[in-house]
Amino acid sequence: MRIMFERLSSGLRFLSRGTAIIAATQIVGANSNPALAFDAESRALWGASAMAEADYHRNNPCAQWTVDEQAVKKVIAWSGQTLAQLRASDDYREQREAIKGVVQQYGIDMACDAGGANFAVGDHDYGVLRHVGW
Repeated sequence: MRIMFERLSSGLRFLSRGTAIIAATQIVGANSNPALAFDAESRALWGASAMAEADYHRNNPCAQWTVDEQAVKKVIAWSGQTLAQLRASDDYREQREAIKGVVQQYGIDMACDAGGANFAVGDHDYGVLRHVGW
């Protein structure tokens, strides 16, 4: 999994601030608790990225992943923003563009696998995609 993220992040060349934070967390903080302060700005960034994942994959479904609508509601509440605010943010737009870039370069399966693992931080899972077989 770690090698996949290293390849993915080098291919993306960190197209967005959200992708950079997410990829760095996955690569550097593999099985440890990363030192991320979840202030309001961080929560909004992660929330916008999660909503971009959910919205993209509702319209472009994954074979092995599904959007967890209960998780979507939790992430919106946790972010401290409304859904409209998250969708209107630059972070949301940049994450959508990053996902599209991964799909163009690596295919939908890689984008789905990356999106499914993007938001696990320490003991907390802020993701909105769930693997069908788990």
